[in-house]
Amino acid sequence: MSARTIPIPMKRLSCLRSLLLPGLLALLMPEAALAHGSVAGIGEFYNGLLHPMLAPAHLLGLLGLALWLGQGALQSQRHALIGLLLGLIAGALSARLAGDPDTDAWLYLLAAAAAAGAAASFKGPALLRSLLALLLGLAIGLGSGAPSLSGVPRFAAFAGSVSGACLLLSVLAVGVEELVVRRRQVWALHACRILSAWVIAIALLLLAYAWR
Repeated sequence: MSARTIPIPMKRLSCLRSLLLPGLLALLMPEAALAHGSVAGIGEFYNGLLHPMLAPAHLLGLLGLALWLGQGALQSQRHALIGLLLGLIAGALSARLAGDPDTDAWLYLLAAAAAAGAAASFKGPALLRSLLALLLGLAIGLGSGAPSLSGVPRFAAFAGSVSGACLLLSVLAVGVEELVVRRRQVWALHACRILSAWVIAIALLLLAYAWR
């Protein structure tokens, strides 16, 4: 490798860190954890669709899992996505019976576990990733319920949450796979590990805050 090519990935990593740090630290702000915030005037389905991106615990869990899945084979990603979908549906169907529980603490634990696998580039058996995806989906589904909603609006919100979670995981995992596995970009692998470390740190901090 020539001396000219070395600064390019370093600049990218530096830029990535400068962009990621404020965004990830924003998850620690109490305002960011406003009861899985919603956007007024867009309907229950679209609120559900945005839910995985607005709820810090859900976002961290999906991000950690995507960083791990993206470093593996495409087939294992598909199996994990099926596991996530089954967990989401099971959680959504059980949420009312379970009293619409707060599952954030479990999501932080799952996020840290998935991100640890990504940071260590641990491949492991595909079944392990699928099982973690299933548990993550179950926790997201259980935690996506809105006690104030019932009937069709509640179903629409859950349908949006399931769609949003699957879409977000797919896009992030495919993006990681494209850069790390297919294009074999060294800077992308380093960036993936850095981001995974931040996910672990923030998930554990939020877990400590939740259990204080």
